[in-house]
Amino acid sequence: MSQTVTDKHYEGGCLCGAVRFRGTGTPEFVSHCQCTTCRKTSGTGHSTDAGFKTAHLAITGDLSRFAMATDSGNTIEICFCPDCGSKVMTTNAAYPDVAAINLALFDTPGALTPTIVFFTRSAVPWDLIGGDVERYETQP
Repeated sequence: MSQTVTDKHYEGGCLCGAVRFRGTGTPEFVSHCQCTTCRKTSGTGHSTDAGFKTAHLAITGDLSRFAMATDSGNTIEICFCPDCGSKVMTTNAAYPDVAAINLALFDTPGALTPTIVFFTRSAVPWDLIGGDVERYETQP
């Protein structure tokens, strides 16, 4: 029996296991983001996320939420585990039907490969992202 796109699923969870997620189907994107906000929430030079349609995403456990305005004027919401502090996902009001899930939290993080880098204009010199990826100075 062959596997269809909707049969694909990706699971993961936070460091302490209190929050779990399951994304079904092919992600809308798998990307690195070098914006200031993503650097600060990841604790390194960029975040790496897989974007799933919210209709294809299930999350169990409680999340703490922090909302803020971006430079473009959109509101993003960063969701963390209230127990261990892991950043689980980010949503953007400009894309209300997509949630970006932290790729490092996937049970099999190597199953998806980033193809895009956003906000290269904000990159710090020591955060060198190689490979054959599309690069954007901002978010297209």
